[in-house]
Amino acid sequence: MKNIFWIIEITSCKLCSEEEIFVKFSFPKIELHLHLDGSLVLEDTWEMALQQGLVKKEDGFESFRRRMQVPQTCRNLADYLKCFQLADAVLQTPEALERASRSLLLQLSREGIIYAEVRFAPQLHCEKGMTQEQAVQAVLRGVKRAERETQIKAGVLLCAMVTTGKPDVDQQNERTFRLAAEYRKEGVAGVDLAGAETARPMEDFRTLFQLASALSLPFTIHAGEAGGPENVRTAVNFG
Repeated sequence: MKNIFWIIEITSCKLCSEEEIFVKFSFPKIELHLHLDGSLVLEDTWEMALQQGLVKKEDGFESFRRRMQVPQTCRNLADYLKCFQLADAVLQTPEALERASRSLLLQLSREGIIYAEVRFAPQLHCEKGMTQEQAVQAVLRGVKRAERETQIKAGVLLCAMVTTGKPDVDQQNERTFRLAAEYRKEGVAGVDLAGAETARPMEDFRTLFQLASALSLPFTIHAGEAGGPENVRTAVNFG
């Protein structure tokens, strides 16, 4: 009954202000599925985008907000994933990743979250010379800063990608999983597979998740969002 009660309460609060919602739902909560590049604090991201010359101040914050949000015309997962392009462009330096992860956890703490798992794909942040390991280290620094400043605790999941449009994606995915094993005691909670699900057969990733099992890595897989029930069955059979 408690779950039903809270669903009703949230529905009845659609017109509440953000502050009222925080007060009304300030009970402790756990958030287990957040993508860092899909959960950015917009004000901080706007500031970083300006500093990096990715947007023009005269275009205004509201224009930036629209570029960062999924439009009503979004028809499928591929369209949805296009909305991450600007976010990932901002997050191409260690400083940006550290700031973004810290800001997100501070925001979650204000919302009453006491534990969160934040996932990101390190290989998506290597366009300006940063390595996957440097990306992981930067996010973990931001997480640890937020943990020191608030009561929140967090784990980081490292995502492999179905495709990145680059020929070495499989090698990069293996590198991601090996980094996850290396940083398990530093705050990495596990690994994931994300991205354009229908671009490749789920079966292509069996060897990758055999590696995850060999490394004793907890894992989750995005399956069934676009690829249908067979992808779910295959993913479940991985482990």
